Amino acid sequence: MLLGGGTILAVALALWRARYLWKIGERDKAKVVLAAVLLILGGWAVYGAFYFQAGFPAGESLNSSDWLSFLGGYLGFAGSLIMAWLVYLQDTRLKELTLEEYAAAFSCKIRGVQQAKDTKKEREQVFGFWEQEPQEYRNYFKHDAFPESQEAQEAGGKLVTKIFLSLQNAGKLPVREMLLEKVEIQPYEKQEKLYRYNFTRENGGNILNGKHELLLEGTLNLCLVVHSLPEVLEFSAFRLTFSFKIGAQRQRQTVLLYIENSGRVKVSDGEKIY
Repeated sequence: MLLGGGTILAVALALWRARYLWKIGERDKAKVVLAAVLLILGGWAVYGAFYFQAGFPAGESLNSSDWLSFLGGYLGFAGSLIMAWLVYLQDTRLKELTLEEYAAAFSCKIRGVQQAKDTKKEREQVFGFWEQEPQEYRNYFKHDAFPESQEAQEAGGKLVTKIFLSLQNAGKLPVREMLLEKVEIQPYEKQEKLYRYNFTRENGGNILNGKHELLLEGTLNLCLVVHSLPEVLEFSAFRLTFSFKIGAQRQRQTVLLYIENSGRVKVSDGEKIY
């Protein structure tokens, strides 16, 4: 009776502990506790089946040495099972830490902002050019971003906003097949408004979109040509979403910038305003 009562109390405390661990998010530890409870209950279930001859007529002839032998083997099995589970959890956690360590990381810096006329010749350009220093021009892969809500119109000489930025691979692995997917502009004061732009080959997107590669500590210079930017735009989040491949896996990330248009377009990367 004492052993049975102690077992019931231990199981009750273990279940309470497992419930607490599950609530605070320690689900792996809770699973280990539950597994231990199941093993304890399993041992008692086998004992009861033999003792009450529930399908096992040999129950009357069992003696103390038989039960000690069974108990030793069962405890060894339970211990091995719990250790295997703990090793599995540790291995899973190490894999997660490795993936986090080698996850892609990017830093983005704006180099300049420019207003220019939208012309057919300009749309056909593969590169955008920015005068970094006097008489020093750098090439930027030009990507035209058109609103999703309307079809791209023919070039008519309207002003468009060119944003020159550098995207650096600050991770530990090279990335391949980088694809610029969309730009989203969302005013902070009016969250219900959302302006979406995408980069499509048919609408003048760069021919290398989806083929960019970025080596370790490498930098990709991009020129984003934003068409049909609202004439009045409150201070807004400017999110650039792109996908890429690391090994065989395709991943997606979003870079957060800031934009405002109050007669003059201002863009910031969090450090400087252009």
